Amino acid sequence: MVGIKVHLGNAGISLRNPEHLRIMQQLFALAERHRAPVLVHMRARGGTDYGAEDARLFIEQVAPMAPSVEVVVAHLGASSPGYTTQNDEVMAEFAAAAQRKDPRIRSLYVDTSANITADISAEDAALAAKRIREFGVRRILYGSDLSAPGGSVRAGWQIFSTKMPLTPAELRTIARNRLSFIR
Repeated sequence: MVGIKVHLGNAGISLRNPEHLRIMQQLFALAERHRAPVLVHMRARGGTDYGAEDARLFIEQVAPMAPSVEVVVAHLGASSPGYTTQNDEVMAEFAAAAQRKDPRIRSLYVDTSANITADISAEDAALAAKRIREFGVRRILYGSDLSAPGGSVRAGWQIFSTKMPLTPAELRTIARNRLSFIR
């Protein structure tokens, strides 16, 4: 096993359902036993009942099951394109955990690329940048399983680096971030 990708929405899983939560705990325990990194799309199907509570459940009850494997949460915690209220609720919870140095998220990363599009508002870009800083730029990966904005990774990075109010040093850090299984 090289790694695990799980898409809660496509699987019809909600962490608010105790049975689903138990299954996710078992999956993350399996990842831990096999030292397999995990990519998780956390947004539940439909996405109407999703946000901060789901992030707290993930931090408190799922992530601890795989403390030594790298876990990547896709699309700034929710979905893409764009940066929505759901993205911000999840990122705020992750940022708060990072600020208090919560050991349960020691190996947690978040990806972005399809979230920051050419038409993102300055307000949304500023809010996303704030959460990225709070969470830690070393935990942000530029990458996605969706087509990059602009049609290519290069064009998507150009959009990201011009639309996000991040410093050149922060952008360099994000561009250079790699997980250990890639290094």
